[in-house]
Amino acid sequence: MRIQVHFRTLVLVTLASLLTLVTAIWGAVVYRSIHDIILAGFDRKLLAVAGSAAVFTNGDAHAAYQRPFDIRSLSPGPDGQLLGYDANRQSLVLIDPADGGALPLDGMPLGALRSVAYDAGAARWAALGVDGLSVYQGSSPVALQAEAQPPASDFEQLLFREGRLYARKGRILQALDDTEESVTLGSEVAVLGVSQAPAAWLGLSEDGRQLLWFGADGVELRRVTLGETPAPILGLAQIEQTIYAASTSLLRLDGESGAVQQDFAEWPGYYTERDPFFQRYVGAYQRIREAAGLTFLYTEVHLGSDQIRYILDGSIGDDHSPPGFKDTVPPESVADVALAQTQGRAFVSAVRQWEEWGLVKVSAEPIYNRDGQVVALAGADVNIGVIRDKTRNALFAVIFVGVGLLILAGYVSLQVAQGLTEPLWIIKNSALRIAAGEQGVKADYHSDDEIGQLALRLSELSERLQAQGRRSLAYQEALLSGRIEIALKHALHEMLDWDSGPWLVDTVEDPQGEMKLRAGGYAANAERCVFWQTDEQGSELERHARQLRLQTLVQTLGAQIEEPEHRRAVFGAEPGLQALAIWHHDGCIRVYARERMRLTIRSHLGLVRGTVAEPEALIELAPGERLIWPGGIRAHGSTQAEEVRA
Repeated sequence: MRIQVHFRTLVLVTLASLLTLVTAIWGAVVYRSIHDIILAGFDRKLLAVAGSAAVFTNGDAHAAYQRPFDIRSLSPGPDGQLLGYDANRQSLVLIDPADGGALPLDGMPLGALRSVAYDAGAARWAALGVDGLSVYQGSSPVALQAEAQPPASDFEQLLFREGRLYARKGRILQALDDTEESVTLGSEVAVLGVSQAPAAWLGLSEDGRQLLWFGADGVELRRVTLGETPAPILGLAQIEQTIYAASTSLLRLDGESGAVQQDFAEWPGYYTERDPFFQRYVGAYQRIREAAGLTFLYTEVHLGSDQIRYILDGSIGDDHSPPGFKDTVPPESVADVALAQTQGRAFVSAVRQWEEWGLVKVSAEPIYNRDGQVVALAGADVNIGVIRDKTRNALFAVIFVGVGLLILAGYVSLQVAQGLTEPLWIIKNSALRIAAGEQGVKADYHSDDEIGQLALRLSELSERLQAQGRRSLAYQEALLSGRIEIALKHALHEMLDWDSGPWLVDTVEDPQGEMKLRAGGYAANAERCVFWQTDEQGSELERHARQLRLQTLVQTLGAQIEEPEHRRAVFGAEPGLQALAIWHHDGCIRVYARERMRLTIRSHLGLVRGTVAEPEALIELAPGERLIWPGGIRAHGSTQAEEVRA
């Protein structure tokens, strides 16, 4: 089977394929370009935001805040808080049990301490250093009441119980007042604290695995095995019914089950968002992150290997990381973070997978202290989802534009195809109509191009053919009309049979020799003869036709109806009829005329007499007389009736 492809289809397929290919290539180029532009724009944006955060962040204050607290001693403090000693800063700190965060107490010059204790009733506190023991009322030291004191190097820990200060050495508790009272504990302990009644003392076994309770006399009352702890416990304190332990973070110990509640172990170091440094900067970080449309804006410290610690975090909600939170750096980013921390080299990473945050693009700028040392990094991150969304939006825009272009291309292709093929269809159909013989066909396409000129020439050809057809038709009609007129004339002559009797018609011969019938006629049968007179208007052929029509009408009506109705019917059917005569074989003639008319009667001797016929007259012919009708018809008397019938 032979496949036929129309020209319009070929044009549409070609244009649509070409435009589809161009659109696809253009879409790929635009998509790639937009993707690169978005990534490059994010790189510049991340570096700019991270650099700005690094510049306005105080490096010295950040360095002071970012150091974790190393709590070596713990005691109940004022206002339901805990009093501890921070070995890293060699200062006293207040720890809030609600968040486990520590705030340094400034204004008290301290050195290295072994233990601190607080007396809530007298609002005083005691400090045990390597060089001696000091008791403070506010910020002023006060003297001990005891006259002789053991060397401070013999003590391990200080405790206030019911307003009395005790010093512990091993299992021995010594009251530091004039009573010189001492208590021997029933078991060795690593750390000792003050307990609520009925017990007096609370201790941790030397192996750090059991919690011990002692009475006021030192007798062990009971013990509970502890759960797993993140690091050794360095201090114990009880506030009301809750037992707290100092480790890498603040712990809560269940005195009944020994369970260790690590509420703050997720961010070790006793960091708190109540710190004035954090409060000063976190709001600015949050506003910058939101205004810049970033996922994260923060500061971090590289801890070595693949570990980092977040300090300031401008995120909110579930994405917020509390200060001190540790995270793992992807292997491919470790080198960038290490170089930024050690050499102050800013960087923007590729899109990388983080264990906690997923696919993230990371940037960092170093934060310097007043000595020009890098103390931390300011990081600005964007989740790949943001880039993916923006790229997807760009892709959708490309697809939308592409589809729009395809639709436009289809429309343009259709218009172009129609513009090319419709004139050809018009010309083709016009040519087929002309070939089929239709006349007056015009190619309805007007243009100045080549197709328009072809349509114009085809229309001119159709007009010439139409004109020739009209001339030919007119010639044929004239020829046919002449033939018909001649044939009809001969037929009428034969039908009228003008020469059937010597009495019927008189004819005259014109100078050209043509026989012309006067405006009269007749119709006869055995009983009667009807003859008439009409006007002479119209052509010869029309007069012949009128005579034949009257002859047929008279014969038909005469055989069907009586004479009065017959006469009225004939006069009503032929307006050109002037007079009608009905001749009977007995020689009686009845004449009907529209108006008075003169008739001639001739005798057999040649005598002529005239008579006037009224519109309706009865004329009697004597034997041998003849009535000369104006049309040349003659009627005879009754003696020749047989001749008439013959």
